[in-house]
Amino acid sequence: MDIELLKTFLEVSKTRHFGRAAENLFLTPAAVSARIRLLESMLGARVLSRNRNNIQLTVEGERLLPHCETMLLAWSRARQEVALRPEQSSQLSLGATYGLWSYALQEQWQVIHKTMPELALRAEAHPHNYLVEMLRNRTLDMALLYEPVSVNELLSCKIGRIQLLLTTSLQDATHKNIRKHPYVYVDWGTAFELFHAKKFNSMVNTVLHTNMSSVALHFILQNPASAFLPVSPECKSSPGFQGGSVQLKVVDDAPQFERSLYATYHSCSDKQAVIKKVIALLAELPY
Repeated sequence: MDIELLKTFLEVSKTRHFGRAAENLFLTPAAVSARIRLLESMLGARVLSRNRNNIQLTVEGERLLPHCETMLLAWSRARQEVALRPEQSSQLSLGATYGLWSYALQEQWQVIHKTMPELALRAEAHPHNYLVEMLRNRTLDMALLYEPVSVNELLSCKIGRIQLLLTTSLQDATHKNIRKHPYVYVDWGTAFELFHAKKFNSMVNTVLHTNMSSVALHFILQNPASAFLPVSPECKSSPGFQGGSVQLKVVDDAPQFERSLYATYHSCSDKQAVIKKVIALLAELPY
């Protein structure tokens, strides 16, 4: 199947508009329409319902969508594998949530690159469920997750723990008075939600709710506020640490929360040798 037909279908499914899809693909609307008709002819089914100013996916189109995304990603990975430089022996795609990349994995990624220069690396950030699905259809080699995955074909092993500390740009903040000041709630999952409800009784002045730790950090650097964030080991032992012109600090008397970190991969992966080397390396690093 022509990969360009799948790209066109995916773009129309996102924009729900032939004209905007054509602009994004640098095509004419007529060319986009022709590609969709050709795709439907090859599949023997309608994938789009074309009502005036209301383009919707048909049932068949909804079924095609996840396969389309998988095939395009597999094609992209295949092109990268073929294009490996002579000094590179393999490619590894590693995924994690946005929050993990923002904090826990930035330095670890550099260590992997320096320790295993023969490895071509691909980093991806997606929600937990999407990462699991990518592992299952083998469009992702390994994922770092907060919990082991209960899926028969996937293997998980614990590589470390991430400590979440109440971090603040309020210089007089304590555990007792934190409820009086602006607070950023970072969604670290169900276990953290239960911990937070028990320790704070939900009685905090939440001005921002986010599942992206980088957004929370940026906010408290710009505004006097607090949030639970992972903090590097060197910061935990110091009274304060610089965030640009603002000094952040850990609220020492506040409760702390720890999350386990698991490396997960497919049991039938043909890259298990490389994956296990990377896991062993990650397990030696601080989080």
